Amino acid sequence: VLEDTISINHNWINGCNILNVWKELKKALLAVMKEIADCYNMDNWKSQCQTILKASHGIDYLQFYDFLSFIIKKRIDSINNNKACTNFDTWEFGINHILFDLKRAKFVLSYLIVDSKDNDIYDIVFRDNRPENLIECIDAILI
Repeated sequence: VLEDTISINHNWINGCNILNVWKELKKALLAVMKEIADCYNMDNWKSQCQTILKASHGIDYLQFYDFLSFIIKKRIDSINNNKACTNFDTWEFGINHILFDLKRAKFVLSYLIVDSKDNDIYDIVFRDNRPENLIECIDAILI
């Protein structure tokens, strides 16, 4: 017998839980690094850790940065150009929501930058990007 069911996605990320998402991602990377520590001398070990992180956790540091960057740029564009910031083209965020998201994203991005430097993966995570520029843009708005 087939019955109707409803599926609810509980994998929602927002400004309220982004720090928890970051902490879990960081913890997962440390677990990966520990698990394959015996292979540390192999070529591209740090990149391999990111590949394993993506396979096991569904996202790596580069994708997490791209995600944060997208949110930050969208919120900054909304404020700088005085235009609506919408979600799914239906829900319009108010200014306080936008500012809250920027504060939280800046906080987490700062942690990501420090952790990437500490683990010597800054160039892998940010490639040609300068995440510090995003922090400066956020600061210009929040001050």
